[in-house]
Amino acid sequence: MIHTIKHMSWAQFDERRKQTKLAIIPTGAIEEYGPHMPLGTDVIVAEALAERVAQARTCVIAPAIEMGESSSLMCMPGTMALTMDNYKAVIQNEIDLLLGYGFTRLLFINGHGGNTPIITYLAKKAQAEHEGVLCAMADVWPLVEKLGGSVFEHTGAMAHGHAAESNTSIMLHIHPELVDMSKAVKVEPKKRPVPEITSYVKLTDQTPNGVIGDPTNATAEKGKQIMDLCTAKIIEFIDSYFGE
Repeated sequence: MIHTIKHMSWAQFDERRKQTKLAIIPTGAIEEYGPHMPLGTDVIVAEALAERVAQARTCVIAPAIEMGESSSLMCMPGTMALTMDNYKAVIQNEIDLLLGYGFTRLLFINGHGGNTPIITYLAKKAQAEHEGVLCAMADVWPLVEKLGGSVFEHTGAMAHGHAAESNTSIMLHIHPELVDMSKAVKVEPKKRPVPEITSYVKLTDQTPNGVIGDPTNATAEKGKQIMDLCTAKIIEFIDSYFGE
């Protein structure tokens, strides 16, 4: 069965929207991911999770929003960021279109932390302005960290930093042809002077190559385990919260 709107004919889409009120919106970023990983890792993983969920529950997968709010990573070549205002406008536009087509259950599968506050604001706004609408967000990397305690050798940034063990394992599972493990290197995270207070530092001040953590012990098997866990958790949420 086809799940993704861009692969449907208009007639297929028209029929599917009569069968479900649930639309999944994958979003991520195009940004540096170390020398061994593709720039699109965040959105590639979000789309892969969306497809796995759609195989288990009737829904549509809306067009993925590939570029995100990645201003803090513009110091590295290849990062393609939207401004906050532009990203906000794109998300709002997609929400409006989906609501207009009759979808009242919107689930963002978000692969990039910079997008989180904007999605949260617009999701709450949609619920406040449209009676009967429910929105939610599966924030991919926090979910991976929360569920990955028994999967990964490391914890904290060494497993869940940028282009580290967890990210790399998932990509080895879903798109091994896009990962070059011969270029994977371990980079210890730098300690912040007062970690209880948020500071804003350039990525290049934290890492010489875009990696924060240890991708060298990543495996496709670990990637499959965590993708299975995340998929099951999202399906559990859909059943309990959306009632689909």
